[in-house]
Amino acid sequence: MGAPEASLIPFAAGSNLTLTVNSTNIAASYNGVTNTPSVLALYFCLRCLNGSPIFRGLFWEISMSIVCAICGKGPRVGNRIVRHGLAKKKGGVGLHTTGVTPRRFIPNLQRIRTIVGGSRRTLRVCTSCIKAGKVVKA
Repeated sequence: MGAPEASLIPFAAGSNLTLTVNSTNIAASYNGVTNTPSVLALYFCLRCLNGSPIFRGLFWEISMSIVCAICGKGPRVGNRIVRHGLAKKKGGVGLHTTGVTPRRFIPNLQRIRTIVGGSRRTLRVCTSCIKAGKVVKA
């Protein structure tokens, strides 16, 4: 028994991601964009990896990113500098840098329940946005 001549397979109910299969080719569309390799890859990744630990890990990284939902503040990179010696003003020969290690500065994000578009949602917002009153708690 062969494949049907043409079938439209939605990814999920109400989803804009669909796959059209016929005897000669496969076409995927997402929000009006069709037949691009990225859309096909997106469809098959979501369809094949749905429920697997790898997909859950990728989805966790996407959905729980370390970025403020209001201002977009994210991680910054910098250095941890180790200095030894006695400062000149204290009678020494000066401080010497003996080690520079890269590090990340992570924003202070809090989970805030707020009203967005008439429904209650939980957003990750940085404390500077909370202090500035840019978000209203539900």
